[in-house]
Amino acid sequence: MHRPPTIIIIPHWLIINKCVCALSLGTDDECDILLLGDKMARQARSKQQSSLFSIKQKTSQKLFRDRQDRQEFVSILKNAKAVYGLDIYAYCLLDDDEFWIILNAKHRSIASIMQSITIQYALYRKDVEKLFSNRYHSKPLFTVADLEAEITELKSDPRYASSSYCFYSTVKNTPLPFISLTNEPVNIAPIHLTKLSDDSFLNIVAEKVTEEIMGDVSLRNALIQDIYASYNVTQKQLADYFDLSCSAISKIIRQGA
Repeated sequence: MHRPPTIIIIPHWLIINKCVCALSLGTDDECDILLLGDKMARQARSKQQSSLFSIKQKTSQKLFRDRQDRQEFVSILKNAKAVYGLDIYAYCLLDDDEFWIILNAKHRSIASIMQSITIQYALYRKDVEKLFSNRYHSKPLFTVADLEAEITELKSDPRYASSSYCFYSTVKNTPLPFISLTNEPVNIAPIHLTKLSDDSFLNIVAEKVTEEIMGDVSLRNALIQDIYASYNVTQKQLADYFDLSCSAISKIIRQGA
């Protein structure tokens, strides 16, 4: 049964492109967004040329007020890795108003991932409007050598050594458990893959679904989480196939994070 598009109304200071809803809002690309307040048009970024990126964000307002804020942001990063199947190779909360992340978006667009991360944090920081009024800077990386050089550059930043919120454990001097390692296979996609067509989606699901899985809610939910993290599918495609609402699919995906 066809479900009408979800319409979400959000404050104007949560800057997001039309028809791209972050998972934090309970849906994904199958929606329209109505902005309250001023229209905030932005020039589209150039087409994604690699799945591997170094991301720097500096804001005009204080992003991190205290330890709780920093812990919340790191938690959002870990959640994004689990939900979207990312590889996070390095990050550091350099200052109260700046962070640096190096990640592999794989089959997702870097824009949708950064929207999800910044929207979730902006919703947490409800005390500030236009928290992310400045655009983040994204630098595509094309080889493992590029990746390793960028990590080295991050670690050479004078603020890295004094920050307690970076990708290395200050106690063990080893990467944190959710950090991906460069000595493991690094799959760099040359371009961002488009959303799977309905036919391609059905072919993939047909290979994975069994009567046992469909008869067991926990197995079904685990499959939904795996498909969402592994393929560029929409929540609506999953909802239609499994005869669930988009909100139910969103909840299932969150449970796997």
